[in-house]
Amino acid sequence: MIETNDTNLIVEFIKIARPSSTHLNEDEYKIKKTNSFNCWKIDSGKLIKVQSEHVGIIFDEECYIVQWRFDLQLDNHVAEKMLIYYWSGQNAVKASCPLPPDVDKDFPVDRLTQWSEIPLFFHGFQRKCIMLNGKESDFNGVKPHLFIIRGEHPDDIHLYEVPCETPSLRSRTSFLLVNPRMSVFIYWHGYSAIEEYKDYIKACAPHNLLKTWQKDWINFSISECWEGQEPKAFKDALGPFLYDINSAVNMEIHRHWTPKLYYLNNVCGDFTSTEVEYPLKLPNKVSPYPFLQSHLYTALKSAFFLLDNYYDIWLWENISQLNDDSQTMQKMSRDFLNNYHKEKTQKCNIDIKVSIVEAYKEPQEFKQLFPQWRDRH
Repeated sequence: MIETNDTNLIVEFIKIARPSSTHLNEDEYKIKKTNSFNCWKIDSGKLIKVQSEHVGIIFDEECYIVQWRFDLQLDNHVAEKMLIYYWSGQNAVKASCPLPPDVDKDFPVDRLTQWSEIPLFFHGFQRKCIMLNGKESDFNGVKPHLFIIRGEHPDDIHLYEVPCETPSLRSRTSFLLVNPRMSVFIYWHGYSAIEEYKDYIKACAPHNLLKTWQKDWINFSISECWEGQEPKAFKDALGPFLYDINSAVNMEIHRHWTPKLYYLNNVCGDFTSTEVEYPLKLPNKVSPYPFLQSHLYTALKSAFFLLDNYYDIWLWENISQLNDDSQTMQKMSRDFLNNYHKEKTQKCNIDIKVSIVEAYKEPQEFKQLFPQWRDRH
């Protein structure tokens, strides 16, 4: 049996705590050591084993099986346990789920999709997990590639490839650019990126995995730059350069603020607001971009969300059909917005901007509150 519970995973009725946890409850246990960690790509229903030195390189149009054997420290003994993940990229065609030959066909599998992985998944990769666009067979090692760096703990660090253009940049985090034409890896840090997280990135050095995977990149130099001080190799790779990356760029409070997202609905007859959880959230740590575009667009056809970004509050509306129900829900949501704004203004004693956003017509300022945004039509 596998069950997800907040940031923990329950395996065979044993609650496995996040390895980075500093405090354990009585019923929680931590992984003592990894015994083996293997990865297979699924191709036409068959498993193709990923070379051990390339484990952690995965593509968003493909599906993978990950097998993790580890020792679990129980009360008075150590027991070996196993986890099997089925990971599917955001653009992958869902495939069958064959299991490694040494695993019983009835063994429980934890299914994960890109951008919604649990912390334990990244811990198994030991700070080496980079997700690229497309398929490995189509990868172009000559053109530039841009990666957003995610994770608020060194063991959670992972990279997602994003479009190599300036609108992809975010002031509150860091990115890695690979520019093969200039033979360089460039770490870019936004104006409001947290210093502690920059140190995590340096310790993890994700470029080393890319060097191991792409032999033509092994002798690339490594450099670092900051928002507004980009070298030519960075600007040339991203095209026309824009400096309006984040509306909060000059607001120091945003360095230490985690946005909040609320799903608003009246499905059961009563209006409710439910805070959306971020699976990688850590106590006393800032999550600059915890929410995804998919949080909004995978809800019901008529959906309403409130996004609190400290100095600005947004009400996002997606009304599929204008009828009595949707108009009632819209009125209730806007009343909630007004009350939320009033209470927060009184509590924080600050000026707060309020905006209402229509689905499919989001302004750039709103899009930049998410780690990645793809325009829908």
